[in-house]
Amino acid sequence: MPAPIRRTARSSRPAAASLCLVLLATAAAPAWARDDYPARPITMIVPFGPGGTSDIMARILQKPLTEALGKGVVIENRAGAGGAIGMSELARAPRDGYTIGLSVVGPEAIQPAIRKTGYAPDSFDHICGTYEVPLMMMVKSDSP
Repeated sequence: MPAPIRRTARSSRPAAASLCLVLLATAAAPAWARDDYPARPITMIVPFGPGGTSDIMARILQKPLTEALGKGVVIENRAGAGGAIGMSELARAPRDGYTIGLSVVGPEAIQPAIRKTGYAPDSFDHICGTYEVPLMMMVKSDSP
């Protein structure tokens, strides 16, 4: 029997945060190679509203990223159009290491396949995976 989701998610948070920090450091090495990086806070775009799964994970990663970088990580929720608004903003951001994004795969891969978004899946460089979210079908507990 698989472990309950709550216990699995809780026990994997530190590991996910550590892995993400290592991979983020590797991916951003060219920007971080400069002596003055980061000179200002990093913006993390989450293409969904506050309180959702992506936002919660961003807030879990915010403190260890801030500590590792020595500068703040500011989370900006840019909700709308199934995540396409936030991803469009990320695609337009300067490639200077000061804007990163955290999202599930839908806005990056599925949205451009079904509608015009102004970005494509190859508009982004992937840093790391942080979590998996199972989709569950359910029914009210007292249903017949």
